[in-house]
Amino acid sequence: MSFIIIKTGCTLESLIATKGDFEDWFLQHLGLPREEVQIINVQNNESLPDFLEVSGVLITGSHSMVSNKEDWSEKAAGWIKGAVEAMVPVLGVCFGHQLLAHALGGKVGPNPKGLEGGTLLLETTAAAKTDPLFSDCGNSFFAQAVHFESVLTLPEGAIALAGNQHDPHHAFRYGENAWGFQFHPEFDVEIISDYIRYLKQDFSDLNIDSQSLINNTSSTDGSSQLLQKFSDFSQNQGCFLQ
Repeated sequence: MSFIIIKTGCTLESLIATKGDFEDWFLQHLGLPREEVQIINVQNNESLPDFLEVSGVLITGSHSMVSNKEDWSEKAAGWIKGAVEAMVPVLGVCFGHQLLAHALGGKVGPNPKGLEGGTLLLETTAAAKTDPLFSDCGNSFFAQAVHFESVLTLPEGAIALAGNQHDPHHAFRYGENAWGFQFHPEFDVEIISDYIRYLKQDFSDLNIDSQSLINNTSSTDGSSQLLQKFSDFSQNQGCFLQ
């Protein structure tokens, strides 16, 4: 069985040259041998495997928008829904978080408050206290994030785990085996700073000083540890749940 990273896009060319791409950043934190991880680029219409061959799934971010409902992303959403129903551990991040919610019947679209980005303070919900991934996060934690769209309505039965005033659905769990993170546990300060620079005009349009956002970035080791927890969960096929 293989751990699957569903690649839904590529990062900025300037970052690829110095830091690698989305999948490389996740691999740094998952704690899995590279040979046990299969990267599948669904944006290039690469095929996804049978669920019985998969130990866990991580869905990356993308510069695409879930609300555009492109053919490749809708096809991936169908497979993701099946994986969750087959009790495969699934984690979606940013675009992946939104695609997971969409696949399970949630509503995704432009956040009415606009673009959000930088190092954010997120508050956990009561449900997070007993969640297999979030139980050690305390009442709040810092995380990197940058997004235009959000999960506006959670899938029926999903449980919110963390959020803020801009987006109450920064993290959710569905059932016993699927999680969505709007924030980026794989981002470091350099990566989020480059994205803020890239979106400078978009922030300016909202009267947000991008340099101030960069100046206020900080390390978010607590949120990055959630990736290791998901990796451990997937390797144990859910035995952490009561």
